[in-house]
Amino acid sequence: MLKTIKFLFAALIVIAAQEAYSQNASYQFQRITPADGLASTTVVDITQDTFGFIWIGSQDGVSRYNGRTFKHFRPNPNDSLSISSLDAEYITADNKGGIWVTITDQGLDYYDPEIEGFRQYRHEHGLPRDQRFIEVSVDDNGTVWAATDSSVYWLNPVNDRFEREEGQREGMIFRLQAYDDGELLFFIHTGSDPVIGRRNSSGEYSYEPVPRRLNPSGNHPYRMHILKDEEGNEWLVNQDIIAKKAADNNNWRTVNVQNRQCLSNLREAVLHGTEHLWVMTTESICRVDLANGSASIFRHDPNNPASILPIRSGAESRIFIDRQGILWSAQFAAGISRVDLYSGGFQLYNISNRLPANEVISVFEATDGTFWVGTRILGNSLVRFNRNGTVNSRYGTSLFDSPRGRTSGTQLSHPHVFSMAQTRDGSIWAATASTTTIFGGLNRIRPGSGTITRFKHDPNDTSGMPDNNIQAVAVDGSNRVWFLSSSESIHWINASNERITRVELPESDINRHNSSQFMYTDNMGDVWFTKSGRKGLFRIDHSEAEIYHLELQHIDGRPAGEINFIHHDDNDTYWVVTKFGFGTFNPETSHMISWYDDSNVSLPTNEIASIQSDEDGMIWLATIDGIVKFEPQSLNTTHFRYDRGLQGNIFSSTVSFRGRSGNIYFGGAGGLNVFDPKEIATNPNPPDITFSSLYLDGVEVIPGDDSPIDRSLLFADKITVDPDVTTITIEFASLHFANPDRNEYRYMLQGFDTDWRFGGTIGIATYTNLPPGSYIFRLMASNRDGVWSDGNTQIRIITVLPPWWRTWWAYTIYFFLFVIAVILVDRVQRRRLIQREREKTRERELEQAKQIEKAYHELETAHESLEKAHENLKITQEQLVQQEKLASLGQLTAGIAHEIKNPLNFVNNFSDVSIELVQEIREETERLRKKLINEKLTSSDDETDEMLELLDDLESNLKKIFEHGSRADNIVKSMLMHSRGGSGEIQKANINELLKESVNLVFHGMKASENPIDVDIQYEFDEDVREVSMITEEISRVIINLCNNAFDAMKDKISRLANENGQEDYQPKLIIRSRQKRDQVLFEIEDNGPGIPPDIKNKILQPFFTTKKGTQGTGLGLSITNDIIKMHRGSLQILSENGKTVFSIQLPENIEETKSTG
Repeated sequence: MLKTIKFLFAALIVIAAQEAYSQNASYQFQRITPADGLASTTVVDITQDTFGFIWIGSQDGVSRYNGRTFKHFRPNPNDSLSISSLDAEYITADNKGGIWVTITDQGLDYYDPEIEGFRQYRHEHGLPRDQRFIEVSVDDNGTVWAATDSSVYWLNPVNDRFEREEGQREGMIFRLQAYDDGELLFFIHTGSDPVIGRRNSSGEYSYEPVPRRLNPSGNHPYRMHILKDEEGNEWLVNQDIIAKKAADNNNWRTVNVQNRQCLSNLREAVLHGTEHLWVMTTESICRVDLANGSASIFRHDPNNPASILPIRSGAESRIFIDRQGILWSAQFAAGISRVDLYSGGFQLYNISNRLPANEVISVFEATDGTFWVGTRILGNSLVRFNRNGTVNSRYGTSLFDSPRGRTSGTQLSHPHVFSMAQTRDGSIWAATASTTTIFGGLNRIRPGSGTITRFKHDPNDTSGMPDNNIQAVAVDGSNRVWFLSSSESIHWINASNERITRVELPESDINRHNSSQFMYTDNMGDVWFTKSGRKGLFRIDHSEAEIYHLELQHIDGRPAGEINFIHHDDNDTYWVVTKFGFGTFNPETSHMISWYDDSNVSLPTNEIASIQSDEDGMIWLATIDGIVKFEPQSLNTTHFRYDRGLQGNIFSSTVSFRGRSGNIYFGGAGGLNVFDPKEIATNPNPPDITFSSLYLDGVEVIPGDDSPIDRSLLFADKITVDPDVTTITIEFASLHFANPDRNEYRYMLQGFDTDWRFGGTIGIATYTNLPPGSYIFRLMASNRDGVWSDGNTQIRIITVLPPWWRTWWAYTIYFFLFVIAVILVDRVQRRRLIQREREKTRERELEQAKQIEKAYHELETAHESLEKAHENLKITQEQLVQQEKLASLGQLTAGIAHEIKNPLNFVNNFSDVSIELVQEIREETERLRKKLINEKLTSSDDETDEMLELLDDLESNLKKIFEHGSRADNIVKSMLMHSRGGSGEIQKANINELLKESVNLVFHGMKASENPIDVDIQYEFDEDVREVSMITEEISRVIINLCNNAFDAMKDKISRLANENGQEDYQPKLIIRSRQKRDQVLFEIEDNGPGIPPDIKNKILQPFFTTKKGTQGTGLGLSITNDIIKMHRGSLQILSENGKTVFSIQLPENIEETKSTG
């Protein structure tokens, strides 16, 4: 019974250990199959040459791989440089870029990169006959060593033949490894137990039998490995043990390998540094920690494309670690698996690794080190993991609708746990929710009790849960359990008595677009949260249970945006992440202190889902494009994507936590990543860089004597470009196989570029129209972790030849031609100087004659100017005399009008009185007639009728007298007003009346002049014209001037037509119009005279310009008219054509009072 218990206990330990070891298997293997261009799945060996290319030996020849494409080498009977056979068994790289290939049952083929072809080494080159396999190893000095069935051979570079060294035993050589200065390690088999063979740098051989304790199963040397690490320690590996012989000790010490499955059916073993041994068995690949013997096992998982390819039992497969730390595993009949050995650390939990579903919606690490994971699935959706990653327990429910109110049971109230927190008694509080408020609730899980207390909404309990949609929960520093629901308020539960308290939120703006809702407890115990539909951020001061509202703003006042998550790091710095970047903020002022986005740091995206920090102050960002490590001091970032073992590239803001263990938890729809930031490493090895192709004007260059390159581009150190080449294209490859698609380039043509150019992930550089000269093409590349090469190791000198006219001999010809040209120019110049002096003398004489002639012309011009000025003075004098006459005429007119006005007053008054007397006489006569008829003194009306007719005639005559007298009186008044001028005051006036009065005055003046004409005057007045503010006398003067000019123009036309005998068809006409235009009044004066000639139209408003002869006009009328209109803030427009002239005046209804200018 005791033995059984011990056995079961041991079995449990083994199972737990296996699970624990497996949980470290966070590597993501990449596969290479024929679908990727691999020649065959029968891969037998892998190596890497000095350029960085990966070489793959298979039963379909040999292939060279640059991370994107393959170049296959197969036998070709028509090509003497082709490989001799498809059956390659071993391949080994030397230090010259060449590859040694073991051809089964034949010998060796060597690929020489200088000739880009193969050479064969057989018996005639010193190798023994009838050798099935020959292993080759190359030491650090480049010496080639070959393991045969009889002994060790070396390649003598002098005669290019293999030779056997003396002093060694005869026997079959296995696992030959060459190291510094010709030191060798190997197994020799002579029919008895395996023997370890050694060769030192002096060429001396020694042998050590493998003790039975180190080989208890009697393994054949073919199933054993002898290796030496960087410190000189030797390692013996077989199916039974791993043993170490220190460089300073001759004793073997075994390593206690905790998982024996890593040695069972051993096939291959390689060292990675001094810490790890990678082992391949017939079923798996193992990584053994050489310090403590712990192991991680990697097996094929048909449901996991990131697992290794299946290993065919019994097949010979090999593993290889290249210079950049990439492990290559050749799985015979399957293909190749590779993994970056620096990429581990992101432990992935998903449906393939202990989770019930891929989609993770919450995570929490408890104080005891266990971590809880909530998934979106029915049943046991909540999983509790132990610290080592094994499952502790599962919680859930198959029901959505648990009982109302506070109940106890063994299942959750709802399977979807969106948030978790822990109180001091160790209880886990799980918030569940659904798309509606019907299902969900809050759960209290007491680990170890098996009982779950459920809190759900009960409409009959006003002090209970507000609803069931519990989306977030957090415990503050005072042990209050705060939770968010669909309610507009927030609630907390007393963990001791489980009473629920409602707390109203402070006032804040509504933001319907804000759907995020999270809760976070900072290092001070305060709880931070956002509320769906509310703007900003809320903080709960746990000491007083007070809630404060913050709206984070940038320094310039811009809002920080919708907040996804906040974090309080160990340096007391508060961080916030949004859809637009991340930064730090001051919780007291709500102001951002720093802000980072893709404009000032290298980020794959600005949309950050969540944020955590580690003990070293590094910031870890979960984004929608992987995880980013950010160094706040240097602002450097490292980007980790799906190929590093992440659950996906898109992370959820609700699945984010940093536990007391130091582990960080990020997750999303693809699972959960758990990692210790100290274990996350970047590959420190930059890529190797090779130049692959050269194109000139789009044509690939083939090396040769007359070619721009005289040897393969891998070795060429100079490129010579002809002057007629316009485009140079160089193709290159970045050889780092962690993820070749994410290798990036920078290049610079020194002598042309002033800085490095970023080439992205495409290995092509193109330059056009380079000036002649020498350039150095420098290239640098980075691996997927952003580690760059130094840019100094890969250079090519590019010489662009000048055209023939810019060569040295062309410049020599140019020099002699220049000397000859100088001599000829000197002679010509001397002749020109003599001729120039003669011409200067002649020019001086001519200049004197021109000056005399110029003086004479200036005198004539001055005389003409004087005569013209005299003529202008006479004209001006005549105009002034005429003005004086007009002024005297005005005074005379005023006197005459005044004298005429007195008798006109008597005529008008007495005619008016006489009309009234006639009316009285008519009335008396009528009354008398009626009286006589009544008294019958007369029977006839003839006498009275005759008298009444006389009275009618008399009354008619008197009215005519009064009418014409009034007309004469108005004319006299107008003459007086025009001669005296007005008061200069602005007053309202009817423009229609003013027009009619002024036109009549001018018309009668014209009729009384020396040459009167008959004019048909037509009035087209707008009766709706409103009164206009004006100086009446000034506007009257404008009308009179324009009408006078119109009458004069029509007189001139009559005179001209009379001379041409065409007068009978012409009737002078004057049209006067008025019209209201909004707050403006327009009146026009149109005549049908000859019109204004176009050449003088722009001059008629100039002072003293006139077309009248002699003293008939002063040239001031229209100029004064224009000034008056401008003084009234009006405008004057002139439209003239043959047979028609229209003066259009537009005045505002109201103007400010302005003094008259004339």
